[in-house]
Amino acid sequence: MRKLRAARLATLKAAWLVDQRRANVIESSMAKIASAEIAQEAGMLGMEIVGLEAGAGDELIEKLFRDARALNIVEGKGQIQRAIIARQLVGLPR
Repeated sequence: MRKLRAARLATLKAAWLVDQRRANVIESSMAKIASAEIAQEAGMLGMEIVGLEAGAGDELIEKLFRDARALNIVEGKGQIQRAIIARQLVGLPR
């Protein structure tokens, strides 16, 4: 619950900065990382709760888990966002 709340608050802060017309590159990248990781963790916990039936291919929790997993694995989203944050913090060009 704590991680979910942290991801939600990071997302709300990034959105608030957009509303204020302020730079939000770091905050939005942090929100993307946190949200993708907690979605994957929640999907994994859901798969554990449902058990072997979840791997049958027709369960919603399996689809949600695969979608969350794809955010980090297929696109390499976490590494890209971390690189964006690092470049912003040290002042490197894009």
